This record gives sequence, C-alpha cells and structure tokens, in this order.
Amino acid sequence: MGALSPKDVGPDGTAVTGPATYIFCWIAVIMWIVISFMVLMVMENLSSFLHALRLQWVEFQGKFYSGDGIKFVAFDFKTIGTEAEL
Repeated sequence: MGALSPKDVGPDGTAVTGPATYIFCWIAVIMWIVISFMVLMVMENLSSFLHALRLQWVEFQGKFYSGDGIKFVAFDFKTIGTEAEL
C-alpha cells in the first residue's frame, strides 16, 4: 500500500475512503454540470433577448429620422486651415 496524503486522512487519523467518497464526487460533478448548463442557458437567452430588443429599438428610432443635418465630410489634412465645402 502507498502512503496516504493528508487529504485522504480524516480528523481521527483514519483513512477516508469507501463508497460515500465516490458518491459525493459523482454528486459534485453532476451538480457542477447542471449549474454550468443553467448559467450558459441564461446567458444565451439573455443574449438573444437583448439582440431582439436592440433591433426593435433601431426600427423604432428610424421613424424619427429626417436626414436634414450637415453632410459628412471625411477628415483630410489638405483641408486644415480652409473651410470644407458643404
């Protein structure tokens, strides 16, 4: 038999082994998988909801766009010091 590590020894100095240890490990792994899956599903659903909400907002704001502002002129070093044509 090999030596026991400190994590394999209980508070009374006896070895902690047996079916209870394996059952606990399986329960912990299953809980980890379920919780991870739930977090991923919540994040994915939130993402799709926010995307749909954003699209609704963009479509709604388009109703108020009139397009009567100032024409866009790209920045150019040649136009520094002169007034760009509008």
